Order: sequence, then C-alpha cells, then structure tokens
Amino acid sequence: MTTEMEKYNATKYGKLYLKITRKANNEDRRKLKKDNPLYIYYESHHILPKSLYPEYKNLKEYPSNRVLLIAREHFICHILLMKHYKKINNKNAYIKMSRALDILSKDGKHNSKIYESLKLNLSHTEETKLKISESQKGVPRSEETKLKISESLKKITWSKELIHNNKKHMDKLNNMKATCPHCGIICDLGNASKHHFDNCHKVKNPELSTCPYCNFKGEYRFIKPWHFDKCKKKPGFIKNKIHKIITCPHCNKEGGIGNMKRYHFDNCKNKKEIW
Repeated sequence: MTTEMEKYNATKYGKLYLKITRKANNEDRRKLKKDNPLYIYYESHHILPKSLYPEYKNLKEYPSNRVLLIAREHFICHILLMKHYKKINNKNAYIKMSRALDILSKDGKHNSKIYESLKLNLSHTEETKLKISESQKGVPRSEETKLKISESLKKITWSKELIHNNKKHMDKLNNMKATCPHCGIICDLGNASKHHFDNCHKVKNPELSTCPYCNFKGEYRFIKPWHFDKCKKKPGFIKNKIHKIITCPHCNKEGGIGNMKRYHFDNCKNKKEIW
C-alpha cells in the first residue's frame, strides 16, 4: 500500500495531498458525539480512492487507508486528486475523481468554504436524526416524487459488486420470518406485510374508508385497486393509458397507434397505388 501512496509524489498536487492526509493522521483525530465539548465535525476519507483501489476498500482490514478530515480539507483533497490524475494523463482515474468532485460541489455550485459551512450547519445530533427518521416513516409520497425516485434509480450503473451486495441484502430479508398476531401464521417478512398484520383477514373490526368520488365504503386494502385515484367517477379519469394520436395521410383520420397502423397508412382503403 505504501508503494501506491508514493506514486502521488509524481506531481505537486499529489505531494500536497499526502501532506494534508499525513498531517491529519498525526493529529490523532477521532469522531465524537455532538454533545461532547471537544466535538469537531470530521468526514471519513479513503487515502487511496476505493473506486481506483477496490482491494483497499475495507477499512477494517486496512485502517491505514482511512483518514479523518474536516469538511474543507475533504473538498480540497478531492480537487488535488482530480488535478493529480489529469497531470499524469490517467483518463479513467481523472473521470472518476471529477465525478466525485461534482457530487461534493453540486456540479460546481459550491466551493470549499460553502461546502464546509453547509456541512457544519447540516450535521445533526443523534436525537434529531431519530426524530427525522420517525417523522418520515409512513409519509405518503406523491406520484411526482415516485417518478423522480424511479428516474434517479434508472441512472445508477449497477456494477457486479453492487448487484452482489444487493443480493446478499435481499437474501437476509428473505430469510427473516414474522408471525402475524391475528392468525398466528409464520411466513416471510415480505408476505407478512402484504397479507398479514393490518391486512390480515382475521382483523377484528377493521377500519372502513370511503372513496371521495363515489362514496363507496369498505376496507382500504380491498377498495384501493378500484377507487380513490382509480375511481371511474373521478373527474378527468381515463380508463386506459393515453395513447399517442396519429393521423393517416391518405384519409386524414385520427386515432391510436395500434389501430391506425393496422387499418391505415399502408393498409388504408383510400391509398392511391402507384404502378
């Protein structure tokens, strides 16, 4: 690992990067709770970046690869890494480090001072973190936020490591069992939340909900697929998906893509055949 670190001495940016990280290590910095009077906000940083050196990614096995930096030092170190790899003409490493810097700087909107001030103001205590997490539980999300989340997840490039870690996490969840308090059936955690607990058929006196458009009453889990946002009496409700409307150039009729391509365009009765 020391040989890889010595490669940073090839440029002035790398030398300055090593100087900052070594100085931080010599100070014997530690992460403390915010209630402690000696508390200083630190961010954990891989000296050898985990995207370039995945073999040194695990900090438990390689604790010497970890350094605690204040927010401004962390920002500056990422600038120095990007400039170092640009200087030695390592395009792959330069692209990865520039992406990491874009995340920190919000696509160039923040400098080191702004980044530090934002981080210091946004660092919460453990109590506030618990309050935030509890307040966000069970909050219904709108369709716009769901679309934004799905679009952001589609942009993620799933590497083999991410897929492997995700499979491990899913295997753990699948192996977890839960017991329904109403019917006493033991099943997987996913099925339990879907068909048991509040949704169990043996729930005594279930709460009835009313559709705001047709005033139909019933258990929410049963009427949800056909009422509320999917109710036929909702103003502006369209049963099927909205299809793109196209016009036939031969008879000027308008309609959906499926039917129009089947009976019009090349198959249109009014098409003039050229011999």
